[in-house]
Parts: sequence; C-alpha cells; structure tokens
Amino acid sequence: MIVDSFFDSRDTTEFDLFSPSHDIALAVITLLALSLYLMRFTIRANPALRRAVRIGLALLLLLSEVGLNIWYVKQSLWDIHYTLPLELCSLTLLLSVVMLLTPARCCIPSCSSPGSLGRSRLC
Repeated sequence: MIVDSFFDSRDTTEFDLFSPSHDIALAVITLLALSLYLMRFTIRANPALRRAVRIGLALLLLLSEVGLNIWYVKQSLWDIHYTLPLELCSLTLLLSVVMLLTPARCCIPSCSSPGSLGRSRLC
C-alpha cells in the first residue's frame, strides 16, 4: 500500500524540495498562521474561542509528539537513549503544551530560549 511505503523509514524515495505536495503543505500552514494572526483580536475578545484555540494548539503539539513516538515504535527505531522527551525540541514542545493549558506564564523564558536554539538546528 502506498501509505505504508510513505511512512516506512527504509523507503529510499528522495524528498523533493518545493514539489507540489510540499508547496501545498507550506501554503496550508501559512494560511493557518495568517488566519490566526488576522483573527487575533476576535480570539482575544471571546474567552470561549480563546480557550478553544489554546486547547486545539496544545492538542496539535501533543498529538504530533505522540505520533512521532508511535512511528518510532512501529519502525523499530525507538531507543531509550534518543527518543525520550529529554532533548531540547521535545522539552520545549512539552513546555509549550503546559503554557497553553495553564494560566501560568513562568515557562515563557524556559520556552523561548531553547526554542530559539531549536530554530537554529541544534535539535
């Protein structure tokens, strides 16, 4: 099945930068980010919508991390030395989830500095 080969870690298909599927994914992500930006005042003014957006973003982050670890297990790549959430990017992601789900903002410095390092490809 084509989906199985797409997720297979041993698949030798090369990634094509800026292929049509890559362009579509970039466009969808850009449109979602732009819509969040354009609706920021509406989201801030409506507490129920603000809560829904925060929970949605937290679930998206958490599900992506869980999905990655499920993929590691299914591909026999999971190793306690490399895939525990103790790396910079995983810790930052989990701190972001905590920040989105709690009113405490004490995690912001702990999240922004490692996040900047992660953007510079250190994780």
